[in-house]
Formats: sequence, structure tokens, C-alpha cells
Amino acid sequence: MLAGLGLATPCLAGEGAAGGVLAEGLIVGVGLFLLLLLATVLVLCVFRDRRQAVELKRAAAERRVREAEAASDRDRRAFEDQRHLLSMMAHEFRTPLAIIDASLQSLRLLDEEATPERVNRFGRIARAVERMNSLLELVQTRDRLDVAVWTQDLAPCDLADVTADALDIVGTHAEQRVIVQSADGAPPLEADHRMLRYALLNLIDNALKYSPRGSRVDVSIKPLQWDNRAGLLWTILDQGRGIAAADQERIFERYYRSDETSETAGLGLGLYIVRQIILRHQGWVRAVVGEPGNGGCLECWLPLAQRPEGGQE
Repeated sequence: MLAGLGLATPCLAGEGAAGGVLAEGLIVGVGLFLLLLLATVLVLCVFRDRRQAVELKRAAAERRVREAEAASDRDRRAFEDQRHLLSMMAHEFRTPLAIIDASLQSLRLLDEEATPERVNRFGRIARAVERMNSLLELVQTRDRLDVAVWTQDLAPCDLADVTADALDIVGTHAEQRVIVQSADGAPPLEADHRMLRYALLNLIDNALKYSPRGSRVDVSIKPLQWDNRAGLLWTILDQGRGIAAADQERIFERYYRSDETSETAGLGLGLYIVRQIILRHQGWVRAVVGEPGNGGCLECWLPLAQRPEGGQE
């Protein structure tokens, strides 16, 4: 019997070892399962957070788009309102200008022995009417700010003649303040006389408005080669405050008016239209930044000949 018990003891020991191994395997398996479950939960949390971040970014982007569309719509409506207002004003101004012009012609006919002083007055009135009619013509264009829709009549054009013509329209006070210097033998260029005259009217008007009363304005015309093209440089220099570096490009934006000029009447369209006219003639216009108080300087370069659109000389 003892011998039998002795034989049974190793069997029980073997069964206990196998149970221990099974228990250890079970523990390891549960541990791995828990680690896998934890990793899965972490991955799901990261995925959820990223999806929420993407949704937040998308919502913010959509909100910005809606705000931009709303702002653009407001700007468009404001621009259309301004166009309608200016068009209405232009229509209303036509009649009184026609009456003034007709009355002027009658006065000239009746005043057969007009004194030089009265002749000078008649000339100033005629120039003012002509200038107003030129402005109204631009306002009544389909889109007064889109120079591309203007009819362009290219012909040989003398910049000195354009300058003299513009000064004649501005009036005697401008002729007394504006000094014109044109290089000898400056060649004519291919351009639209009406467009360039209007551009110079704006440039001279700006120079006179933004410089001290009675101060001098210098206009110079000289040949300049640019980008392998022959052309002329038109420079307008006044004695005003000058142009700040921050405004060097912004003054050519439509409706922009710097703080320094906010008290002077204007819509902020003149220099914008000037740049469009010069670009239409394949040239450029830029503001020259100098020391404050040394005056404002604007340079316009125009080629002597126009290239065909999309072509080469």
C-alpha cells in the first residue's frame, strides 16, 4: 500500500505543474487582451479627436467663406449704389452745363467788343465746361473704372502738346504755378490724346491740391529707354508733404485716401484711373518716396509705339 502511494505522488506533482503553466498562460493571455483593448481604445480616442479637429477646421473655413461672401456682397452693393448715384448726378449735370455753354456762346456773340479781361473770363468758363464734360463722359462709360472698355483712338501724340492742353483746361492759376520742361527733340508717341490728357489733369490737380497755395509744380518730359523699348518719362513734382513709403502703392488703389489727405475733397479714384490709362498704353506709373516735406513725385513711362496685344515688337 505504501508502495502504491509512493507511485501516485509523482503523478499529482505533474498535474500541479501543468496547472501552473496553464494559469500562467491564462494570465499572459488576459494581459495581452487588455493591452490590445487599451491600444484599441487609445486609437479610437485619437481618431475621434482628429475627426473633431478636422470638423472644427472645416466649420471655421466655411464660416470664413460665408463672411467673405457677405463682405464681398456688401462691397458689390455699395459699389453699385455709388455707380448709380454718380450716373444719376452725371445725367442731372448735363442740362445745367449745356445751359452754361449756350449762355457763354450767346455772351460771346453779343459782346462784339469784349475787353481782354472779359475774353479771359469767357475762356475760363469754357475750359471749366470742357473739363466737366470730360469728367461726365468718363462717369457715363459702362464701367468708368474699367479702362479696358474705353474706346482707344491711337495716333501720333506730342506729350508737350498734351501737357499744354491739360494746363489750358485747368486754368490760369495752374499755368502760373506749373513749370513744364520738355527735352529738345522729344519724339511723338503712339497714344490716345484724350486719355493722356485726362491722366495728366488728375496728376496736376493732385499736385496743386496737396501742395501749399502758390507753390511750384514741375512737369518734365524726357526720353527714357525701358525694357529695351524707347519711350518718354513724364514726371510731376510738387512741393507738398511727399508720399510715405506705406502709401507708395496704396495711393493707386480705388477709393484709397491717406489720413494726411482725408480733409481734402476727393473720391480716391483719380490715381487709380491714371494707372489704368498708363497700363492701357503699355506703360507704368509709380510714386517716388522721398524725405517728408520734400514734395510728392509721380513718374509715368510711356512707350513710343504700342505692341499688338500678345505680340512682340
